Amino acid sequence: MLRLVIATLVLIQLSNAVVQEWKQCGGSGYTGDMTCASGLTCSFYNDAFWRCERLNYGFSVYGRQIRDCDGKEFLIRGVNSANADWDNYSRFYAKKSLKAISALGANTVRIQWRISLSGGLTINDLENAIKVAIKNKLAVIVQLHDATGSSDPSQVSRLAQWFADHLHVFQRYHRFLIINIANEWSPFGTSAQVWHDAYKNAISIIRNKGWKGILVVDAPAYAQDPNAIISHGQSLVNHDRNNHQNGNVVFSVHAYADWKIGGRYNMDTYVNKLYNTGLAWIFGEFADKHPEHPSCSWVNIDYTKLMTLARDKRIGYLGWSWAGNGNDCGQSLTPLNLVSGDQSQEYTWLKSSINDLTEWGKRLFATPGVGIQATSVKGAFMP
Repeated sequence: MLRLVIATLVLIQLSNAVVQEWKQCGGSGYTGDMTCASGLTCSFYNDAFWRCERLNYGFSVYGRQIRDCDGKEFLIRGVNSANADWDNYSRFYAKKSLKAISALGANTVRIQWRISLSGGLTINDLENAIKVAIKNKLAVIVQLHDATGSSDPSQVSRLAQWFADHLHVFQRYHRFLIINIANEWSPFGTSAQVWHDAYKNAISIIRNKGWKGILVVDAPAYAQDPNAIISHGQSLVNHDRNNHQNGNVVFSVHAYADWKIGGRYNMDTYVNKLYNTGLAWIFGEFADKHPEHPSCSWVNIDYTKLMTLARDKRIGYLGWSWAGNGNDCGQSLTPLNLVSGDQSQEYTWLKSSINDLTEWGKRLFATPGVGIQATSVKGAFMP
């Protein structure tokens, strides 16, 4: 009788087995236990091997630095990719271009996504793009584009809630992934306090669902105004530390017309001001030129100085953008494409030679000493 009880207890224990840290919990052909022990999540390593990892085993902030899961500095060097607008209608141009982006030397891709999707896209397509990026040794930043230029703080909460509702997807790839809550929320003239309060709430929404990794917060005024980061950025980090025992917040500035040569934000002055805050921040978007409002004339951005300062001060940067640019001021923004050719054709997106890049693309990737090819190091943590 005692043997029967013991055997029964063993069978019950086996049937309720949980997988311990670093052990396999999934993958193609895997038929074993898939439930990780408490505090762990089943995470992608490659198609054949998923393993149980701590929720905080991913990117983190240490002072001004972004660090990877092994505690090593990770200096972002990459590009923006218009997946929500060019992977739809079964084209998948942006997803297919990730191999070329990696081949040219980038170590990170910032994937554009939307809550309001068109052309048959689903969250599964975003997950597939994330996996393709990882397989090509690209760290992934996912941003939502739906509230660009909005003045409504509730829109930031709406985007944060979307991330919270789909957090199970992002947790699977937490070792390789960063969440950028809202692309360029808030128009010109937004106060630092309004910006601060909107993101304070958004950070809590995502943290309360269990995200331990980095959250990227775009500056106000289409992400061009650095002053709010300077005056209120530390308060947001303190909120995250005090209320969520975290503090993994990275701020993002987009250097366009307000950062032009002779413009509102002098490159040397404001990079130094941002640096002196001691906060972690990146140039999440920039280009060598951009239309200026309201004149709609193209103005030049000192991209060489930006990349030089980024090298010297260890600041991450992401150029805008591989391809797929639309219109602004009644004119095409295709001069901001990094790859040359007709963007409506798949073959354009797949080009992977430096000679296939536009003038801007060659500047971003190949400017001696400061471009992506000179300063990018792929993460040793990649599979």
